[in-house]
Parts: sequence; structure tokens; C-alpha cells
Amino acid sequence: MSAIHQTKRDQIKHVLVDFLPAAAVDYVVDLILSHRARVRLTYERRTKNGDYRPPDGRSGHRISVNQTLNPYAMLVTLLHEFAHLRVWEQHRTLARPHGPEWKRAFASMMEPVLHEDVFPSNILAVLRRYLRNPAASSCSDPELMEVLSAHNPPSEFKMILKELPEGVCFTTKRGGTYRKGVLRRTRCLCECVDTGRLYLILASARVRPLD
Repeated sequence: MSAIHQTKRDQIKHVLVDFLPAAAVDYVVDLILSHRARVRLTYERRTKNGDYRPPDGRSGHRISVNQTLNPYAMLVTLLHEFAHLRVWEQHRTLARPHGPEWKRAFASMMEPVLHEDVFPSNILAVLRRYLRNPAASSCSDPELMEVLSAHNPPSEFKMILKELPEGVCFTTKRGGTYRKGVLRRTRCLCECVDTGRLYLILASARVRPLD
């Protein structure tokens, strides 16, 4: 390994060590260097946790991930986006964004970190089940979202929506005041107090009760 390569590796590792499980840092650094990917840690975006953009003639592979994610959620999100990168390298635009090619690539990229040196046992059990047929977003799987978000730093939004009694008012990180209604599978039918409109909100969402 050249001195320049080692220096670059050390620089990337120095940044990632604060954001990922320690046992997974070298694996992610290897992915970044081997694919010559540019990974950017961004401020929190409400609409997505991560993003992948393929080479466009001016830039190479680009991945962005919300830096506010806890280490376990960040690792899952990073490998989700690296799976998109692998699919693009192998199929270009011929594969669907979250089709069977991506599902196989994601499961393959997760395999090296599916052990208790990286993830707590409760997350591992849910991850293994989830990877049998991964969804377009980890947020689409309430059980996975719940076990990952349980490791978020303490905040005022500690309560999980499904744990609130019906009729209790609450607010979310996005703002607004809602009244909890009935549970419909993975979401709760909630009324916006200000407008009277009804919304289906994930039952695993973290909220702040107001009553």
C-alpha cells in the first residue's frame, strides 16, 4: 500500500469512526476506496436518509447520508446506497431501483457485518428477517425502524406513537399537533388538530405527547 493511499485511508477512517460501529469502519472504508466513491455526511433531510448518484461525466459515484443517524442506522443506510452503486456498475440503467438485483446486492453487502461485533442482538434478528426481502427504505419496515431508532440519542421525542392511548394529542419532529386514532396495521389514523384532516402516521414514529 502506497503512502498516499494509506494517508487517504486514515483520513476517511478518522471521519467515519465517529459515525459507525467501530467493527464496521474498515469494511466501509474499503468500499469507499475500492469504488472511488465520494461519501458526504449531510444535515438531516426529512424526506430521505440517504441518496446515491451514479457517475455523470464530471463526478464519480456519489453517496450522501444524514449525519444525524445513529451508528447502526447509518451503516444500514450506507450499505443500502452502496448496493445501488453495485447495481449501477453491473447493470447501468437496465435494473429497477429496488428490484431483485438491488435486493441481492444489498443482502450481499450486509452479510459481512451481520454479527454481534457490529450490531446488538435485537437489531441482528430483525435485520436478518428484513434482508429476506428488503424494502426500498428501512423506514418502510416498522419493526426495523423501531429497533434502529431505539439507539438514537436521548431527545424529547422518546415515545413511540403506538404506545400512546387513543385520543392523546402529540407532536412530531416535523411539527404540527395531532390526535391519535385507531391503529391500521403499521400506521395510526391521526387527526391534525389545526385542520381536522386525517393522516396515516407510522406507528413506530417517535413523538412527544402534549396531554
